[in-house]
Amino acid sequence: MKSMHDEVSETENIRCNLGIEKMIVEGCDVILDANQVFIKEGLLILLTPLKSKTLGMKKDARKRNVVKCFLFTNHLIVTTRAPNGRLNLFKVTIFT
Repeated sequence: MKSMHDEVSETENIRCNLGIEKMIVEGCDVILDANQVFIKEGLLILLTPLKSKTLGMKKDARKRNVVKCFLFTNHLIVTTRAPNGRLNLFKVTIFT
């Protein structure tokens, strides 16, 4: 049997998840799963190789991308900030 405290915590979690989901332009269905419990959010710097045809460029040059992450019990959501302040899901690019 659930206590009143458990029901309040569950409602607060759903409200928090809905708030995060609304910040993401495309939406994010996995956040809306009632079993997803929000744990923490923060910034992460991703270093990605630069693709350039410039001859004088260092071979190990990297581009810095600052992304905002949301950690849930079953998922890590990675987003980028759009110029209008809204968030977009980070698109994974495979470098070969």
